[in-house]
Amino acid sequence: MSFEQLVELSQFYGANPQWVLAGGGNTSVKVDGTLYVKASGTTLAEASAETFVRMDRSRLAAVLGKHYPEDSEQREREALQDLMDARLPGEQRRPSVETLMHELVPFTFVIHTHPPLINGITCSAEAEAAAQRVFGDDAAWIPNINPGLILAKAVGNAVEAYRDTHGAPPQLILLQNHGLVVGADTADEVRQVHARIVTQVKQHISRLPQLTNVPYDAQRAELLAYQISRQAQALDPGSPEYRSVFLTNREVARMVRSQSAFAPLARAFSPDHIVYAGHRIPFLVLGDDSFEAKKLIGAALADFQQEAGRVAPVVAVQGLGVFINGRNPRMMDAAAAVFLDAVQIAVYAEAFGGATPLPQEQTDFILGWEVERFRSQVSAGE
Repeated sequence: MSFEQLVELSQFYGANPQWVLAGGGNTSVKVDGTLYVKASGTTLAEASAETFVRMDRSRLAAVLGKHYPEDSEQREREALQDLMDARLPGEQRRPSVETLMHELVPFTFVIHTHPPLINGITCSAEAEAAAQRVFGDDAAWIPNINPGLILAKAVGNAVEAYRDTHGAPPQLILLQNHGLVVGADTADEVRQVHARIVTQVKQHISRLPQLTNVPYDAQRAELLAYQISRQAQALDPGSPEYRSVFLTNREVARMVRSQSAFAPLARAFSPDHIVYAGHRIPFLVLGDDSFEAKKLIGAALADFQQEAGRVAPVVAVQGLGVFINGRNPRMMDAAAAVFLDAVQIAVYAEAFGGATPLPQEQTDFILGWEVERFRSQVSAGE
C-alpha cells in the first residue's frame, strides 16, 4: 500500500508547478529493507510504478559509511558507481542523485520539492534568519553545499543534531538555494505538513507575483526571435533547427526595464535553474540598428556557449521581455517554466531581504557535473 501511496503523492505534487517543475524534485518510500526512489530525469507529474528504482538499504548504508577521495570529481564518480551498485537485481534506471539524502531522512515517506514560495526564503539574503522567523524550531536548515554525497551527509548530520536537541527528527528540512524536504510516516501527514508550511510562509510574504499579460511590441519580438534563432543555429548547427519564442508578463516587463531591475534574475538560484534555464541569463540592450543587434546577440550567445557548452536557454532584452531558445520543444517548455519560477522566487524574496543567487563555486560544480547533464538529457527525451 505504501508504494501505491508514493505514486499518488508524486503525481499530486508533481502536477502542481507551485511545488515542482520539469524533471525536478524527487520522492521515496521505505518498505522494510528497500528504498523506492524516483529515477533521475523522470517527472513526478507522470509518476508510475516504472518511475521508481528499488534500492538495497543495507548497501546504501555501506555507501554512506565509506571513505571517499577528497577530490570532488573523483568522489562523486565513485559514489555514483556505488549508488548504481546498490540497486536491487533487475533495476536498470539510474536512481536520483539525492537517493542517499532520502535514506538519511528517517521517515517512511520523503518528498523533496522546489516550491517558489519556500525558495523565496532559501534563495533570500536573510536565508536562515528568515527560516527561523517563519518556522521557528520546526525546521532544520542546510546551508549552501554541493549536491550529491556531501549534501546527503550534511542532511544526515543535521537530522541527528536536531534529534539530539528536540528529541525527534525534523519533518521539515530547508536546503539553501535548493528547496524543501518533508518527511512523514503516513500519506495524510505528508499532505498536512505541506499545507502547514504554505500557511506559515504566506503570513510573511509582502506581495504576490503579477503574472498577467501585458501589451508588447509584437513585430519587434518576432524579428528578434528570428535573429536569436539564426544566431543560435550558427553556433550549434544541426537538426532540428533552433527556435526562439518570446515570453513576457507584468512581472517580467517590470524586471526587464533595466539591467539593475533584472539583477535578481541575472544568475541562477538553484541547481534546477542551471539545468533547465541556464547558469545565467544574458541581458541585451538593443537599439534600432538591426546589424548592431545581430552582432550583440551573436556575441552574447557565443560567450554563454563558451561558459556552459550550450546555447543560452533564456535571453532577456531590455524594455521588451525574454526569449526561450532551443531545438527541443519539451526543454523549451521546461526553460520557460523554470524561468517563471525564478521570477516568482525573486518576488517572494523581497519579503526576506531580496534574492540571492547560487554561489559561484556551486554553479561551477553543477556546470561540470555529469549527473546533471544526464538528468537534463533524460528530461529532454534525448
